[in-house]
Amino acid sequence: VGSYYKSAYALDSGGPGLVRAMSGAMQELGVEVYLGHGVDELCFDDDGAFEGVLLADGVNLKAGLCVFSAHPDQLADLVPKRMHKKGRIKRFGRLAETPSAYVLYGLATTTPDVLDNRVVYVSPGKDVNRYYEPETVLEERPLFVTALPPGTSPQPVTVLSPGWFEEVEKWQSSRLGGRPEEYKRFKEEISVRM
Repeated sequence: VGSYYKSAYALDSGGPGLVRAMSGAMQELGVEVYLGHGVDELCFDDDGAFEGVLLADGVNLKAGLCVFSAHPDQLADLVPKRMHKKGRIKRFGRLAETPSAYVLYGLATTTPDVLDNRVVYVSPGKDVNRYYEPETVLEERPLFVTALPPGTSPQPVTVLSPGWFEEVEKWQSSRLGGRPEEYKRFKEEISVRM
């Protein structure tokens, strides 16, 4: 994680530049990107080798590899029953959801010297384990703060704090550009609290 924070401030064009670079590299390699398509099934041949992904709209994408970046209990519905070992589904269901993060981006006319070329970890207390429990309120969670090196005006500043899926779960079916007003108010409140 440290390498992410250490390098984040040094990107000339920030996060959007990283996205553009990755998109360009994937395009050069012939990678097709499918956004906003639900997945109905991960497909396997009779020998258990991965074959591809069946999308909700019926499109079957052939592939030799799949990177799955969701909670493992979602595999129960996506992987054919014949592929599951006894007890695996129950074990997946018992796994805790891992924390995500709230990210606040801002611009500052000046920043404290302590942010020069480093990431600052702001800890509200000594019980580190408590920070990553869902019932811990935002004001009692740590902050990770970084800023672009001096000489940039205004200076971009990034602040991260652990967040939990349960805090935003009710908006999971909404999409960027179409979020309800309640979600926008929630984001504004989180920004102020951070």
